[in-house]
Amino acid sequence: MSLALRQDLRRLVGEEALVPESEHAAFAEDVYAQGALPAAVLRPRTREKLPALIEYAAERGIGVIVRGGGLSYTDAYLCREGSFVLLDFSGLDRILEIAEANGFVRVECGLSWAALAQALAARGLRTPYWGPLSGREATIGGALSQNSVFLGSASYGAVGESVLSITLLDGCGRLFATGAAAAGALPFFRHFGPDFTGCFLGDAGTLGIKLEASLRVIRAPSGLAFLSFQFRAAETFLAALAELARARLCAELFGFDPVLAEIRLRRARLREQLSTAGKVLKRQGLAAFLRLARAGRGFLDPSCYSLHAVIEGESPAIAREKQRLARALLRQCGGEEVEASIPRVLRSDPFPPPNVILGPGGERWVPVHGILPHERAQAAWCALAELLAAEAAACRAHGVKVGFLFAAAGPEGSLIEPCFYWPGEWQAFHRRRVEPEVLARLPQPKPDPEADALVARLRRHLADRLRAQGAAHFQLGRFYRWRGELDPTSRALYEALKRELDPKGILNPGALPEEPPC
Repeated sequence: MSLALRQDLRRLVGEEALVPESEHAAFAEDVYAQGALPAAVLRPRTREKLPALIEYAAERGIGVIVRGGGLSYTDAYLCREGSFVLLDFSGLDRILEIAEANGFVRVECGLSWAALAQALAARGLRTPYWGPLSGREATIGGALSQNSVFLGSASYGAVGESVLSITLLDGCGRLFATGAAAAGALPFFRHFGPDFTGCFLGDAGTLGIKLEASLRVIRAPSGLAFLSFQFRAAETFLAALAELARARLCAELFGFDPVLAEIRLRRARLREQLSTAGKVLKRQGLAAFLRLARAGRGFLDPSCYSLHAVIEGESPAIAREKQRLARALLRQCGGEEVEASIPRVLRSDPFPPPNVILGPGGERWVPVHGILPHERAQAAWCALAELLAAEAAACRAHGVKVGFLFAAAGPEGSLIEPCFYWPGEWQAFHRRRVEPEVLARLPQPKPDPEADALVARLRRHLADRLRAQGAAHFQLGRFYRWRGELDPTSRALYEALKRELDPKGILNPGALPEEPPC
């Protein structure tokens, strides 16, 4: 950081907001890649001085990038060229208001999903969608900018369907709100005139800096039930996932192919098993603990596709009735019921440490994904399987494995997420984020540039095949094609918004690319 820039930033935001240059390298990596070093990293504790900072950056053409929890794998906050400052929002993490009577909670966007869930649970409340599995570190603002699904998504859809209002700062330093709050009302209602809130969901931070958000709150369901089924073929598995998603019986609905199931079960070592069992005992009772203990890790056929459901109800009786209906549906689809250990474990610890960014043998991990209409999921799966079959020899030669996660993205769509595991050299990112006791027992792979190149190539090809099947994507960052995919009018609308809200193009420059970098 130049002396002149440091002096200007000290004047604008205060010395306490400046992150030491020795830590800047930590903000130039995500799970998968490395970018350029930021000219400065700021960690503001209040929003009052941010408008002046944005005006300063716009006058000088300095990019401004916001980072939430930092667990991106699509270059969401990594810039490769130009001068930019990075805003670490971890200091903007307050719960501003829990308006139970009016059905919303208002938070600063640096708040983690785990912290929000804990605070609401103390009052018997929850947001409908209540976070990604990375929610121990992933933030509200990061999810709104990138979009996400998982906890609660089978019933309530993606994160955007739980949002009522956002307060933002544009690229000129102007503050504004969306929804009813834009007209001076409480942030309790989203649909007051055109839905401007939707424009800022999944925008990768290119249209505005998210400062606050208002989310719906509901009474936390008191009934909870679980199901797991296995299927001999991908076709019957995908058909069952679609049928159960359309039935709207589950809060979470997800599954694994045999490769990913084997990797995940291999990851569970004695210490994790004991810790998990203790959490199940505490949160779900003795009967659930005993079922988990009896099942062990051998309850899945290693050749099968497994489907797992968490079922909620306003009472235990309602949850059991939903479970009965879901069980009957899955049996009609040709499934075989197995012990529901996996969904029980999920709900016992919904926000685990980010140890999954390394595989059970120390392998690197990175996913790619697509969200498809249920009727297109079969064709998409076949297209991906065909590509991977053609590359099987290369994958074996370089120790690359590809397992698949599947999930219901609301009642309408199926998420298909190929996950790559390969013997790639760890980044500093992995050493900082994986728990030390886990890292200490993992073997570190030797560098293999050919394996790295193979994963990069296959990841791009899988993304292209998913898009060719009509897939939509979350977490666009700088990886997925977007602007180049739009019809002319939609593209012109986005570009008009960008010119109005960020005329100097300083907000997350390079995100939402026409064509992703090679």
